[in-house]
Amino acid sequence: MRLAQFGNFVINAHVKDDGGISEQMYVDFLIPENRVYQYPVVLVHGGGGQSTDWRSTVDGRDGWVNYLVNAGFAVYIVDRPGTGRSVSNSTYGNGTLGAPGTTQTIARLATSTNWPGAPMINKADGSPDVEAWQKANQKNPGIVAWAATSPRTPFASNEISIAAQAALLDRIGPAVVFTHAAGGATAMGAALKAAAGKKVIGVLAFEANGAHVYEDESLKDGTWSNGAPAKTSLSEQTIATGKCQLQTVTDKSKLVTMADVRMAFLYSARLGTPDSRNVIGCAAAQAREAGINAIGIHMPDHPGGAGTGHFAMTETVSGEVVKSVVIPALAWLEGKQLPPGFKTY
Repeated sequence: MRLAQFGNFVINAHVKDDGGISEQMYVDFLIPENRVYQYPVVLVHGGGGQSTDWRSTVDGRDGWVNYLVNAGFAVYIVDRPGTGRSVSNSTYGNGTLGAPGTTQTIARLATSTNWPGAPMINKADGSPDVEAWQKANQKNPGIVAWAATSPRTPFASNEISIAAQAALLDRIGPAVVFTHAAGGATAMGAALKAAAGKKVIGVLAFEANGAHVYEDESLKDGTWSNGAPAKTSLSEQTIATGKCQLQTVTDKSKLVTMADVRMAFLYSARLGTPDSRNVIGCAAAQAREAGINAIGIHMPDHPGGAGTGHFAMTETVSGEVVKSVVIPALAWLEGKQLPPGFKTY
């Protein structure tokens, strides 16, 4: 990688009466020498993870950070408060721990046909034996490595993480937010706050909690222009990929609008989740109904995406997926055209 700048800083540090520091968030940044895209990308890891999730694969290949920088994106990578280098402390948690912790849990999340060194186990009929794979790989070095970088430290709360991420967007924005898994709850809350100040232009949510417009973080944390969607006014309606919960109100002016923000929802193959196309189609339909320019993206529709799982950034197909799916999606979020034939929902 050819970099113009590489460094780090801490944001949102609060000094307590005893001189201790809390609520801080550690941030790394990489600015490419040949910057192609106008807006920086903020990478927000999932629950219990840390910034290392994006940096390299469990078997030592280039991580998605490398691909994004080489494509011409400026990249900011956070350790959410209480994880990684954003040091935890005894004031966090209230008895709640912030990571899945066990290799059994990571194995369930990691299930894919592309995990390094762990081909899928098939049943007699040729279909994937998901349970057998999960049991066999609880001590897989790659699974252990992922669990080992997800320490069970006290959870710093969504509110603390939202405040820190909003402060980061206020400092570097406008920016695109790229989030994963449980990190979506905090990333969406921070993005909605930042949108009110024109500090965020798009969100790429990879199987991210909290990113759907009817989830709690979206309902409570946004500064909406003309009201927010209400869960009480939902009904099941038919969309192209199946059934989806959509608003029943006829006065569309009562729906939330975020006309200046784009969203892309990304979902992997997720073995054992046969309706994953409908999951992604529904999320995008809900966002569009709420006035957001939104698309859904299903990894198996694109090169390298077959058999992907929840940790696609570390799988054997990670390089192909980031080039065929992630980079085009991030470019679209900042206003570029999607490649011809790029399938969305």
